[in-house]
Amino acid sequence: MDLDVDDGTINRVDDGSHYKLDPSDTTPLTEFSVLPSSDVWCDGTSQATRICRFRNLCYRPESKVWFILKTASSTFVNVPEGRPTVELGTVDGHHHFFWSYEEASPYSESLRNVSVRYETVQHFIIRRLHPRNVMHNLHDDVLPMFHVLKQYVGGGREDLTMPFSLNDHRILIADEHPPTDSTRPFQYLSNLPIRFGRYLDQDSNIVCFRDAVVGNRAHTNWYQYGFSSPQGPLDKLPNGLMVREVSEWFVRRIGLPLTIDEDPAAALESWNEIKASRDIIVVLQRKLNRLIVNPHELETALKHELMGADGQPMPVVFVSNERHTFEEQIRYLRRAKLVVGMHGSILAMAMFCRRGTTLLELFPYGVPSENYTPYRTMANLENMGLIYRAWENNYPDRSIPHPEAVPLAGGITHLPQSEQETIKSTRWVPMHICCKNPYWLYRMYQDTHVTPMEIVALAREGIAEGAALPLISVRRDVVQAATVNPVLIEKITCLTGEQRRPGDLWAEWAVEPWLGSTVDHWNIHVENTDKQYTAKTDMPAMAITGFRPGEVVRFRIRGIVDAHPRPWGPFSSCTV
Repeated sequence: MDLDVDDGTINRVDDGSHYKLDPSDTTPLTEFSVLPSSDVWCDGTSQATRICRFRNLCYRPESKVWFILKTASSTFVNVPEGRPTVELGTVDGHHHFFWSYEEASPYSESLRNVSVRYETVQHFIIRRLHPRNVMHNLHDDVLPMFHVLKQYVGGGREDLTMPFSLNDHRILIADEHPPTDSTRPFQYLSNLPIRFGRYLDQDSNIVCFRDAVVGNRAHTNWYQYGFSSPQGPLDKLPNGLMVREVSEWFVRRIGLPLTIDEDPAAALESWNEIKASRDIIVVLQRKLNRLIVNPHELETALKHELMGADGQPMPVVFVSNERHTFEEQIRYLRRAKLVVGMHGSILAMAMFCRRGTTLLELFPYGVPSENYTPYRTMANLENMGLIYRAWENNYPDRSIPHPEAVPLAGGITHLPQSEQETIKSTRWVPMHICCKNPYWLYRMYQDTHVTPMEIVALAREGIAEGAALPLISVRRDVVQAATVNPVLIEKITCLTGEQRRPGDLWAEWAVEPWLGSTVDHWNIHVENTDKQYTAKTDMPAMAITGFRPGEVVRFRIRGIVDAHPRPWGPFSSCTV
């Protein structure tokens, strides 16, 4: 995946000045003669999946060191030996996220009688990989953090389908970067203002957190960016319902105040207004590079060739990071029947589209769409409900490269002449790892004179497919059913009757049908013969012959669901 130049990473002054920061948001100093003892509880089986919760986690700005106060009363649960302890982000194995802490004695002279910013509000501490790239912020940070908050934060409001309280925790983004134009989504995770790494280093005073949750977990990640092997989908993909749960929750948050003192009137219209709006076509537009050179020609073709449900041409709206806020982008995307855009991080915003929307991704000349699939993978997640199409520019004369640009924006003049010629004559970008491959950058940052009618044909095909999808809402419709594991078989009854012959084992067992579980068939393991029998029946009962009359038969039972065996129940016995 490219580190997207145009989507707010380079060539643009972006200090986050629009972002709501309160200079008075600084906890007053408290004098401690002795700092309080620390406790640590960790959850997870590896560095990448581990999250740790701390009672009294501290940071010393002069040393830039995190530490705990270890005493004889400190509690340590599932804390690993060695370093690092956790990863502050979800890009697996990236050294940027490695994090650990030191142990200190609260009776050390340097820690006695000190002034401390003692934070009593719970803080969730993470780190960003690419602060100005909305794909990274949503995929790597915000979506996973939503599910971490569901686990660790209580409260919430059922009437607003709020899965956790927003009033009693804060997000601390503990990296060296300031807020950017891609920071806005983080604020949706708390009603208290977001804090950044610079808060920790504002002066020389120690900062301590009474309750800190450190780390993030890749519950929802679907893509790896190619740091050690060429980029592509993760081996284990999430269910799109996990992504939909977050994106539709964001839609509900629009129209509500985002911090405890923010005017809700400053937000956009409510869900009801958005839902009632007419279908539109959204073209995601770039301003600096990877441009669509003939946008008006594309607009004309889309408007004239694609009709809405009312038989009228659908309006075409150009949406960009430079002209539209995060909320405004969501507003338009919720109305979109079709979203068209050049490969780039803003396409991640398609997660906010309704089910049945077509995402049509455009690729510059020489860039094989099958090798760069973060948005294709997202759209095709099970239950995501988006329709995906890709258009590739196959015409070199409709491509405008920029060999004179800086290297990270596709420039190649810094390279030897022979290598420049090789790059120019290579038809397809070869497989590569992130992030500075000149073949990739040269092709990726070309501008393109698109062929509108080819795009229209793909769009028409996608819209027709999308029209056949059932348009459901995660928050309003019945949640999709899932396989329910059957109960452990513990209550077994030995049966008899006039037709049971001596030596025949008859038995039945309780399955608690009210739980709604289903079983394909049953396994019966008989200890006497060490054989397994199969009862292929919906009825929880069996009849097995061939035992000696009067023999005590010991056996146990388990259910088989989707070819997967469930745990065995305890042994029971019947006299046959």
